[in-house]
Amino acid sequence: MDNTLLSYRRVRGLEFAERFYRRFLARSPEIQEVFARTDFNRQREMLLHGVSMLLEHAHGRAVGTLALQRLRTVHEKMLLPAWMYDVWCECLLATVQEMDPEWTEELASQWRHDLQSGVELVRGPLREAKAPAVPPKAPSVPPGNTGRTR
Repeated sequence: MDNTLLSYRRVRGLEFAERFYRRFLARSPEIQEVFARTDFNRQREMLLHGVSMLLEHAHGRAVGTLALQRLRTVHEKMLLPAWMYDVWCECLLATVQEMDPEWTEELASQWRHDLQSGVELVRGPLREAKAPAVPPKAPSVPPGNTGRTR
């Protein structure tokens, strides 16, 4: 079995989907707006299935390609900018890396390769909207602490 499929088997589950969406939604207000009215119980299941189909497509299986073609028709109606797909891939890879105890740079390269054609199929010829500037994260200050010393 391929390394990315084995890796996905190690991490696949609701905890993976929850971590992914926390990371993905935190990236920009525009992404949060897309998912503002989302049923996340259903969305988490769709993510898990979608990643499986991306990997099936990457390995030449028709079931994956057909599923991604259907997903493309849904995404076309949403008018998502191309940059969101890039952020989606970054967040997916970061989540797999966080959860897979066997993660290596070689595995990361395989994941990127396997995701590329499927994501391009779903993305299609989208408008190239400029990615929003993501504000830097403020330093963490414990509650009740203003950061000042007396």
